[in-house]
Amino acid sequence: MSIVENNDNLVAVTGATGFLGAYIVRDLLEQNYRVLAFVRDPYNQEKLKTLKSFDPTGSKLTFTGGDLETIDYEKELKNVNYVIHTASPFKYSSPDPWGEIINPAINGTLGVLKAASKISTIKKVIVTSSGLAVYDIGTKKPEINDDDWSNVQDPINQPYPYSKVAAEKKAWEYIKENNENPSTNHFKLVVINPSYILGAALSPLVNASVATIVRHLTLAEKPRNVAIGVVDVRDVSRSHLIALENDDANDQRLLVSAKVVTFKSISDSIVQLFPQFKFNTNTLNNEDPEPFIFNLKSTKLDKLNFGQFIPFDETLKTMTKHLLDLKIINPELKN
Repeated sequence: MSIVENNDNLVAVTGATGFLGAYIVRDLLEQNYRVLAFVRDPYNQEKLKTLKSFDPTGSKLTFTGGDLETIDYEKELKNVNYVIHTASPFKYSSPDPWGEIINPAINGTLGVLKAASKISTIKKVIVTSSGLAVYDIGTKKPEINDDDWSNVQDPINQPYPYSKVAAEKKAWEYIKENNENPSTNHFKLVVINPSYILGAALSPLVNASVATIVRHLTLAEKPRNVAIGVVDVRDVSRSHLIALENDDANDQRLLVSAKVVTFKSISDSIVQLFPQFKFNTNTLNNEDPEPFIFNLKSTKLDKLNFGQFIPFDETLKTMTKHLLDLKIINPELKN
């Protein structure tokens, strides 16, 4: 097993102000890496406040930014040692799925990889894909691991999972071609495939996955009657650092998922964990058959000494407490 030694390496993180990106920036800084944070607007001080709080002296953290598709990655990534590419449109629907979701995901990923091939200091690129590139919602396959691929084929009605499959496949195709060129194959690719990410944000941000749970708890929106993999945002961030530091992760796709649950069970569990509150929920699925529960497990994380996942109830506790503290949800107390 080959472990990277941190000699003040510079790591670029795209999507740095996002739900996951902020954790990755914080964790890198805590491990004494220097971080170049890519954000949409590097001059928006309000948006950068959380990230700047991780490095009060400003000695380890710098910013750059621009649009996902048009930024000059070759210029901005100069002298970088590692790239963690989390930036990708996180929208489940759009009137223009190709223009707003699919093409930006593909072009952003390829833009990073093409730039990396021209910058000799870059040793590794880690791309954040999705568990939805590994499995299909409503799957009937009992066992699913890192080597599986989603069969999603509908870019109009399922543009987000389609974008993750398309971008990841293009990335692996590019790497295969690039590896044949000795003048550009100086870096390795790792892909992280996290399942549905939950947890407490490091800012007042409410990302799309947590926003869905908020609607289930406050608006009585009926949860979809499907099973999904879930994982704590802290574990997903940790998987990125493990992939960066461990050369045994090179050329691998790593499924990161703690547990398979139903959307209904997420809401029900939160209600049970916080019995003092009246939540406005609608989890009665009496007419619906129980969804098929499959096994979603990485065959590779154990070999990287990943260890244990944060327990599901702990994830829900920290997430819900964060939402309550910020009054993003504000249920009445029971008498």
